[in-house]
Amino acid sequence: MTIKELSDRIKECINIRSQMNDLGLSELFSMKEYYNIMNNYIRTGQKSNGIIDINEINRELHYTFNDNSGECTVVLKVKNK
Repeated sequence: MTIKELSDRIKECINIRSQMNDLGLSELFSMKEYYNIMNNYIRTGQKSNGIIDINEINRELHYTFNDNSGECTVVLKVKNK
C-alpha cells in the first residue's frame, strides 16, 4: 500500500480541525498534544493512533491517523471514572 499524498493528509486534517473548532475544542490546553501528533502525521505520513485525556471536559480523544487509503478518525468519549 502507498502512503497518502501530502495534499490528502492536509485535506483530512483541515476537515477534522474545522470540526474541532466548531465544537470549541481547539482552545483547550489538552488539545496541544493532539495537534502536535496531527502535524507530525501531516509532515511524515506516519500512521498513529492513541488516546489523549481532555481533562477540561472529562473526555478522552481516541484518534487514528492512517498511512494508506483508510480514513483518519477522531472520537470523543466520556472518561470512565
